[in-house]
Amino acid sequence: MNITPTLAYLIGVISFLVFIVLAIISAKSIAYQSGVNPKDPAKRKLWFWIFGIICFLATFAVCFYFYNQIKVPSKASTFMTHMIISSIASFVIYVIAGVTLSKVFNHGKLSSWF
Repeated sequence: MNITPTLAYLIGVISFLVFIVLAIISAKSIAYQSGVNPKDPAKRKLWFWIFGIICFLATFAVCFYFYNQIKVPSKASTFMTHMIISSIASFVIYVIAGVTLSKVFNHGKLSSWF
């Protein structure tokens, strides 16, 4: 298998999509609480950030699996650079997508993310 830096970015995109969908599903599954001081917005926000951290770690872990299979040191160094960029980018895009979704759906369950 030819492991190129493009693979790191592909892993980042797939990781981002998986975890933003999981964050949306978890936000929708947390029930509304009535009363003066409901705890459900805090739960949704907590799970959003947990999935964001897992998104970063999952991207890094999957890329690291492929990194260990590279035998040529120069290619390994290049892939390591792109692996780190991809992991950070997947987290940043995850947060940007979360902010965008929370502002677009400002009267729903997703609005409690931010």
